[in-house]
Amino acid sequence: MDEYIKVDDEHRMLICQKCKTALRPDTFAKHFRQIHKLTGSILQDIINHHIGRDVVDPVYSELPRDGSAVIRWLPVSRGFSCIKCRFLTVAPDNIVRHWRQARHGTAETRWEEVTLQTWMGGRYVRYWIVRDDGDTSITPDSADVIRRSTMEEIIASSQARLKEEDAVRLRKGDLEEDIDRDSSWVRRLRWVRHFGSRDLLSIHDAATWVRGRAITGNRAGQADEQAIREQVLLGRLGQSFDREVDRCCWRLDSVPTETLQWLASITATSPSGVPFGKKGKEASMTKYRSVGHRYLSFCWRSYRIGREEALERWAVRFTDEQWSLLHDVDEELQEDAFPSSRDSGFCSGRNTDTDDDEEDEEVSECDEEFDDGGISSPVYNALDRAIFRTWYQATSANIDVLPTQTGH
Repeated sequence: MDEYIKVDDEHRMLICQKCKTALRPDTFAKHFRQIHKLTGSILQDIINHHIGRDVVDPVYSELPRDGSAVIRWLPVSRGFSCIKCRFLTVAPDNIVRHWRQARHGTAETRWEEVTLQTWMGGRYVRYWIVRDDGDTSITPDSADVIRRSTMEEIIASSQARLKEEDAVRLRKGDLEEDIDRDSSWVRRLRWVRHFGSRDLLSIHDAATWVRGRAITGNRAGQADEQAIREQVLLGRLGQSFDREVDRCCWRLDSVPTETLQWLASITATSPSGVPFGKKGKEASMTKYRSVGHRYLSFCWRSYRIGREEALERWAVRFTDEQWSLLHDVDEELQEDAFPSSRDSGFCSGRNTDTDDDEEDEEVSECDEEFDDGGISSPVYNALDRAIFRTWYQATSANIDVLPTQTGH
């Protein structure tokens, strides 16, 4: 029977001699029955001899103090102890990660190598530090040299591994949702579930405006014909959007105040007290234009790579209406000299059966100049119309649901 179980009288603990682990008083019989397959008289003798003994539960018992002698019935492990708090572990990755996440600050020495023991392993592991008096063949000086050399190798290996993990996390993001892992804004938008393991840097690059790319140098060394062509087309797209912003701002003066109050309202039951209007600060208008540039460039780049590829790489799903409107935008962008009058028919604001004379009359009305105070309407061409319809469809969609449901 002694070959299976031992009682540590000093700590009032049952210890399995085969597993070298402490046993819980209410489950030690089950341990020998299921793990070691004991039956019959041997198992019954163990139960009869140890049941009812004054022993403690290793899960909740007080740990031996740090620096105590080694308990010879338990295994000894080499581990690490944080110098700022009582964090103990046998894994070098864990001690490096702990120092980074605990934000202890900077220090030349962050942890020390120690000898550890634990009553149980797995989810019940709880370490304490023991003094290693058994090995007398190593002098203090040589032990210190070996310890430093080993520690430096472990730290270098762990830092290299963590650097690689950080690089992957930067590109893929954290694939787990938890209160300690992301902000409430990220959880609310469900970015983790939406983007999954897609390359976040590729998505960010697709939504970067041409000026931003020039500043960050993402296009350095790639100024080939295709890249230059893309910059020219995106420049035309941005100029068209700016013209539409100016045109819509110009028309605000002719919109009734009551209509503007309803436009500014956040509910469908009552108008706002302050009418909808142009942003008061130039910085706000600049920000608005910047958001529009990035959104339209992202959608246009998605159209260029194809509908299925955009969903696979960038997690963006388009409706048939949105895709057709993007087709109009791309068609007009490709026309370097002569704007095209082709459009999809979606959100066009006119009957598709309109004859050429009526269309010319409509365009001429948009191009007409007014003498009221010397203010005139900006030119409204085919590209501008396509940009306006695409932007109108985007801003009029319901934004309170998942991106994959609205296509944005």
